[in-house]
Amino acid sequence: MNGWEKGIDVPKDPKTGAVVKISLEAAASNNGNLFGFSVYNNNVDIAGPLEILYKVGAKNVHLKRFLQSIGGTVQIIVYKDPTIAAEGDGDAVDIYNQDNVSANTPLVTVFTSPTTTDDGDQCFETSTMLGSAANVTLALSTLTDDASRVLTANTNYLVRVSAIADNTIVDYAVQFYED
Repeated sequence: MNGWEKGIDVPKDPKTGAVVKISLEAAASNNGNLFGFSVYNNNVDIAGPLEILYKVGAKNVHLKRFLQSIGGTVQIIVYKDPTIAAEGDGDAVDIYNQDNVSANTPLVTVFTSPTTTDDGDQCFETSTMLGSAANVTLALSTLTDDASRVLTANTNYLVRVSAIADNTIVDYAVQFYED
């Protein structure tokens, strides 16, 4: 059982005696600690993959990915401890709190188009989404993580989304909480 499936017991209902359980995801959202972001790119090319840099703060990040692509086959590879060049982290990605009245902010920062000199070590299995290079406007693929992936505190991660056909459309969305 992973963190998204575990329940949090709360006191029994005084009238019925029923025990109420909610998921950690719902509890995090209710407490203003569930965050999300999305990166959309309508021109992922063979020579120009979509790259996303996570700079994890002092708390572990538990995340679920939701990825859609239109076009050719797409591969997603995650690397741990990439070497970031002096040119910088890339373009900052806006992260949103899923509770729109909460002022809580995450410790992790996320960037697109980082400049790296070394990928680091691959840390998760490669995910492949099948598409069609011949019928790029007709091939839609969707990937949803059933279990959360844990990014370790105080560590950088590089996500590379590569396409086998030019002009592939990718929408990479994430929900996460920190602990």
